[in-house]
Amino acid sequence: MAGGRPSKYDPAFCDQVVPFMADGYSVAALAGYLGVAVSTVYLWMEEHQEFSDAVKDGQAAAALW
Repeated sequence: MAGGRPSKYDPAFCDQVVPFMADGYSVAALAGYLGVAVSTVYLWMEEHQEFSDAVKDGQAAAALW
C-alpha cells in the first residue's frame, strides 16, 4: 500500500498547459498556476506521458512567444 498524500494531478491539466505556456510562461510559472512545486511538475512529467508531451509542446510554444 502506497503512503503519503493523494496526487493533485488531474488529466485535465494537459488541456491547460499549452495555452498557458504559449504566452511565454516557464515551467516554474506553470507550477505556480497549477498550485504545485516545480518538482511536482517534473514528477508528473515522469509519471504521465500525456502531461509530459503537453509540457514539451508548451515549452515549444513559449519559445515562439
